[in-house]
Amino acid sequence: MVNDMETNKGEIVMYQPDETIRLEVRMEGETVWLSQAQMGELFGTGRQAITKHLQNIYDSAELNKNATCSILELVRQEGKRMVKRKIEFYNLDAIISVGFRVNTKRGIEFRCLCSYCKPNQAGQNICCVGRQLHR
Repeated sequence: MVNDMETNKGEIVMYQPDETIRLEVRMEGETVWLSQAQMGELFGTGRQAITKHLQNIYDSAELNKNATCSILELVRQEGKRMVKRKIEFYNLDAIISVGFRVNTKRGIEFRCLCSYCKPNQAGQNICCVGRQLHR
């Protein structure tokens, strides 16, 4: 089933945090979308590890797959042929959830960028993780 994220909508932007990684990131609405392979590249791990983390995220009901995953039909060259493939893309909520599960140097760097804690006026620590506030 192909979801509502079509190839002719949205915007493609380049993300290059350093010399070792360069990703084409799909922007649609108010979120970004990455494939499993792109998440593997972003977090410095294999696609199989990303697949395992996503499966655990969905199995535990941390996220709803229908709300965080969209399928696109992409045409790409394989050998000498142009082949149409259905590729799953995951939104920022899924990317953040995977980023908090991977145990790689880039995963740690990602968590440091996503999380910060600061004391409020009452002296309690308020932490912002992605879009959620935690005390």
